[in-house]
Amino acid sequence: MFNRDVFFGELTEGDSMDPLHREIANTIFDEWEANRPFDARWLAYIMATALDDHGRCDTPDIETGCDNLITGMIEGWYTGRRLSEYFTPEFGAWLPARAIVDPDLGDAESVAADAKDIYRALNAASDTALPPVPVELSELPVPHDPEPPAPEPEPEV
Repeated sequence: MFNRDVFFGELTEGDSMDPLHREIANTIFDEWEANRPFDARWLAYIMATALDDHGRCDTPDIETGCDNLITGMIEGWYTGRRLSEYFTPEFGAWLPARAIVDPDLGDAESVAADAKDIYRALNAASDTALPPVPVELSELPVPHDPEPPAPEPEPEV
């Protein structure tokens, strides 16, 4: 569990977060704490994506929009890429993880920086210490589907 007052204090460093972003972050926390006991880096990256591109959650029903974002990033709904491909116990690939929702990696650097800041705030707000971030693979290539095998030659008759 996370102390949200500590989280928001750490994240904004005394600045106020606009009400829409705060509502989105709280909605993501609610869903995460109720149903998603995964790696906190996943939570940080989901939250950074939502706050960077709040249109993904800012639907007529923010709860549904945030639930879709969380599930979509975990299950690969947007581009076929999943959080589990970029954050494992062995490594974290903050920059290329943007391919989960944006195959062009357009704003990968800003989202990665935000996600790392969010992870630090989550660590400060956690009731237990989060594991240190494993080796960071910032230059990990974006995974691509393997090429299909060449067809077998036709047997001679």
